[in-house]
Amino acid sequence: MGRSEAAHAPGATGRDARFRHFAEDLLVARLPVTVYAAFPGADGRWLYVSDQVEELLGFTAQQFLDDRDLWFRRVHPEDRERVVQAEDRTLVAGFHNAAEYRMVRADGRVVWVLDDTVLEHVEGEGLVQHGLLSDITRRKRTEMLLAAHTDLLGEVADGEPLPEILSHLAQNLESTSGAALCHVEIDASEQRHAFVSRADVEDGSPVRGWKGEELRVPVRDGRREVGRLVLRYPPGRTRGPADDELAASGARLAATVLERAAQQDRVATSLALLEATLESTVDGILVVAASGRIAGANRKFAEMWHIDPELLASGDDATVMSSVLRQLVYPDAFVERVQELYSDPTASTFDELHFRDGRVFERYSQPQRLNGESVGRVWSFRDVTANRRLEREVREQTAVLERLSRQHESILNSAGDGIYGLDQEGRVTFINDAGTRLLGLPREAVLGRPVDEVIRAEDITDDVTGEVSAESTGEPAGGSTGEGIDTATRLVTGRHVRADGRVFDSERIVAPIVQDGVVVGSVVIFRDISERRAVDTMKDEFISVVSHELRTPLTSIRGALGLLAGGAAGELPPRAHRMVEVASDSSDRLIRLINDILDVERMAAGKLRLRREQVAVMQLVATAVDETSPLAHDAGVRLEVGAVFGSVWADRDRVVQTLTNLLGNAVKFSPEGSVVRLTVVAGEWQVRFDIDDEGPGIPVDQLEEIFNRFQQVDASDTRSKGGTGLGLAICRGIVEQHGGDIWATSAGPGTGATFSFTLPTGPGGISRRGGSRRTTVASTGSVATVLGQHRPGTAP
Repeated sequence: MGRSEAAHAPGATGRDARFRHFAEDLLVARLPVTVYAAFPGADGRWLYVSDQVEELLGFTAQQFLDDRDLWFRRVHPEDRERVVQAEDRTLVAGFHNAAEYRMVRADGRVVWVLDDTVLEHVEGEGLVQHGLLSDITRRKRTEMLLAAHTDLLGEVADGEPLPEILSHLAQNLESTSGAALCHVEIDASEQRHAFVSRADVEDGSPVRGWKGEELRVPVRDGRREVGRLVLRYPPGRTRGPADDELAASGARLAATVLERAAQQDRVATSLALLEATLESTVDGILVVAASGRIAGANRKFAEMWHIDPELLASGDDATVMSSVLRQLVYPDAFVERVQELYSDPTASTFDELHFRDGRVFERYSQPQRLNGESVGRVWSFRDVTANRRLEREVREQTAVLERLSRQHESILNSAGDGIYGLDQEGRVTFINDAGTRLLGLPREAVLGRPVDEVIRAEDITDDVTGEVSAESTGEPAGGSTGEGIDTATRLVTGRHVRADGRVFDSERIVAPIVQDGVVVGSVVIFRDISERRAVDTMKDEFISVVSHELRTPLTSIRGALGLLAGGAAGELPPRAHRMVEVASDSSDRLIRLINDILDVERMAAGKLRLRREQVAVMQLVATAVDETSPLAHDAGVRLEVGAVFGSVWADRDRVVQTLTNLLGNAVKFSPEGSVVRLTVVAGEWQVRFDIDDEGPGIPVDQLEEIFNRFQQVDASDTRSKGGTGLGLAICRGIVEQHGGDIWATSAGPGTGATFSFTLPTGPGGISRRGGSRRTTVASTGSVATVLGQHRPGTAP
């Protein structure tokens, strides 16, 4: 059909023609379709159109005949090009064509029409197109709803997001209904969410102050309204019964989508819970279908059987089975048992599988049924290797204990260390041969006698008679059996006296014997450590000699390197100059190490000389902070010092050495931007110095060990932070030779640490009290003047 222009009906003469036209007019008037005739093609014009066109499109037949472009304008904009191109391709006499497209009625409603045409060659006129226009809107909307139903439910099944699905529904309804806008409003969790047909509408209430007609249809879940479908029509567009039916169908489809989505969520939740349950079990689970094919497995199964999960999911069951059989000690028995189970779908099994690598699995198989029919089998595998190993170890331990019981006497007597036992009254119950040799007494002279009568010791840390006390009788065990009764194993060093009066250095390990929560005695292992101590003395002397012999050549090497760096041998190339600097720094570190070793050795030998004098605490602190400030500045750490007063009886240089060492350690182990605090508390008889840092902290079990030689919390600290590992040992030696104490406190790693030490206020206990007001000192400045600002009687 082509564009219209002013048209007329061709004339006819004669009685037969009049009757024929009358019959045709009568027939056309009764048909429920619009009949038309027109010249085809883009330049065609209307020749005839029946009055039914007014019911179909809202325009009279005369309007179509008078208005050349009316038909073309009323074709839906999205369909115009397609319709014109289809007409141009069918300009052949006798060609029959049926096209479906949309037209916009006079009232703005969109209708679908079926344009059924045939071309006829008319003498003197050329090709004439005869056509029938039928209203197929109801059918097309039904088809759309069915297609949308299928597509939307498919999207739900595919897991598409619900907002996207409802937006697709709104787009379909808008396109089919001819509405200007469609959106689906869903009420959820006391909030309203709108899913709009157009992506360029941002909020949930598109087109505020809408002037056209609006149609709202509730979306129901049973009797409960869960939302609404809203169609907004252009101004002047009226809706008809078909629009109401379409909106109602769309609302039902939205309700169906919500219901299916909810079902999908419930199924997904159930599957997720099931999967989580299977993945959280300690057993490997394998599900096999009735056909014998692998239907699924959890990750534990793949892990236990060393099978790639991708291989399990690939469906290559033959490769999976081959991998399984290669691991088993008895693969033929495994296959035979599986075949027996599949020959009897109702059978269950519980047995063990033994692997070539020593593992042992428990295997349990249970058939799965659905409506009385076997649908597969579930296999469960549990690794019981540790249990079997433990059972075997228990049997072996029992046998060992039985043998030990029989060989108790020979074992004790073959030990090189002395071993004796005590009962609750502190009497010796047994002693081995080595013990009698160390004591110089026969076994008969020791057994049954109180331990303090036959085993004499001196200069030890624990009282020998305290190894087992009468107070321990009937007390519960576990760290302490009661008031003052310790059940922990103790290490005691001292000296033992033999029966002939000779003395030897000894080491004892005292362990309580606990039965049913009660200490019933103790076992003591003691040994002669005289040779070990002699070796330690030789080692210390060797270190001292080596340190002295190394320091002299190192001093010469350091001097020579200094001369080279200063240009004494001429200007060095940059690379050589850098190498000399590295060598110079290394020799400095080695010299410091030797000096530290010598200091430690002097302290251990009691040869460290102290030049004590009455010195102001403020001077000591100021000097130490001044020496540490460059290090703090480079590390980005702030030093914070409390106001200090009073004086101590001490060696000025050695106390500054101690303070500098502790402050330097605190700075080195503190993160950038943190604070190191030095606080001084003066008492009547002593002054306490506290250095707090915000560093990595110290494990509680190493708070004492860090003061030993070459002892650090982390061995890597020596490489990353520098140092010899002797600094704290030297600090302890200096403080203790002054008659003071030194210790460290920390709540553990990550909490920082506090190092404290005390010094006497004078040779006769002179009191030098001071303040404790705190001030912050920049890491780059001198603190001497700052400290001086807080003397008693001056304003802070």
